[in-house]
Amino acid sequence: MDAALRPHSDVSVGQWVLDAVGEWDWAAGLRWLVPPVYEAYARILHPASGQQLRWSGDRVSGEERRMRWHEVAAREGTTLHPLAQWGLLIAGSTRPGFGEDGWQYGDPEQGRMDLDELAAVTKVLSRHTSTPADCFAAVWEGWGELYTTRIRYSAAAWAPAPELETYGWSPLSAMPPSMRGPEAHPRQHPLIEVAWYNDRFELPHRESLLFACDVRAFADTSWPVRSGLDSTGNSLTPMALWPSDRAWYLASEIDFDSTIVGGSRALVDELLRLNDTDAAEVVEISIDADLTTEGDHIN
Repeated sequence: MDAALRPHSDVSVGQWVLDAVGEWDWAAGLRWLVPPVYEAYARILHPASGQQLRWSGDRVSGEERRMRWHEVAAREGTTLHPLAQWGLLIAGSTRPGFGEDGWQYGDPEQGRMDLDELAAVTKVLSRHTSTPADCFAAVWEGWGELYTTRIRYSAAAWAPAPELETYGWSPLSAMPPSMRGPEAHPRQHPLIEVAWYNDRFELPHRESLLFACDVRAFADTSWPVRSGLDSTGNSLTPMALWPSDRAWYLASEIDFDSTIVGGSRALVDELLRLNDTDAAEVVEISIDADLTTEGDHIN
C-alpha cells in the first residue's frame, strides 16, 4: 500500500497560511490558529472516556467507554456550549475513592484526533474541495513518537546534535552502549527520516514536518502505520490540513482538546450533521472565540 503522507519539501505552499494567521496572540480569538478568511467555523470536540465504578468487596467492575462532552455535561449538571472547557464541565465531579461507587472520567486527547472521527471529518472535507488529491498536512515536530534511534537534541542545551558534533561531542557518546544499537531502538520510518531533513513549515511556535496527501486517504484508519506516524501504537494526526485550492483549513492545536475547521457555510453545516450519526461531536464557533479557560463564562 502507498503511504498516505508523502514528505513535501516546498514549504511555500503554506505561506498563505502564515500570512493570514500572523503571530500567536491569545487576544485574537482563533485568528492565530486558523486563517480568518472563511465563511464559517466548526469546533470538533475530541471524545473523552468514562467509567462507572461499581464495587463488590475489594473488586471493582465497570467498563471504560468513550463519552461525548454533551453526555458528561448532562450527567454533571453543566452546560455544553461553543466555548465550553472540558475542565469546567467536570469541575464539580469527585473522583471515586477506593471502595466508592461513581463515575471517573478520562480527559480528551490534546493535539490529535480519534482516527475514526478524522475519517468521518475528512470524508466531509473531501466533498468541499476541487483538489482532494492535492492537499497538505503539517505534523508538529515535537511529538516524542517521532524520535526513535537518533537523539536530535541535547537535553542540556536543546541544540541540534550535528552542531554539537562540530565541537567534538555527540549526545550518543554519553549513552551506554546498550542504548546505542539499532536493536534497542528501531530506526525512524523512512518517510519521517526524509521529512525530518526538509525545511520546516513554521507555524507560530509550532515548527512542523510538511507532507503532501490525498485527503481521502484518511478514510482508511491504517494510514498512520503506512506513513510512519504510529511507531508506538499511539497515532499522530495532522496539526494542520488544507487543500491546494484553500477551500478549507483544519487545525488541531497541540494544547487544545478540540479541532477547528474553517470553510464554507455548506461545509460547516455538513460537519454539524455528523452529530446526527455520532460520527463526531461538532459545534459551530466564531473566529473570535476564546478557547482558553477564561472563555467559558457559563460553567
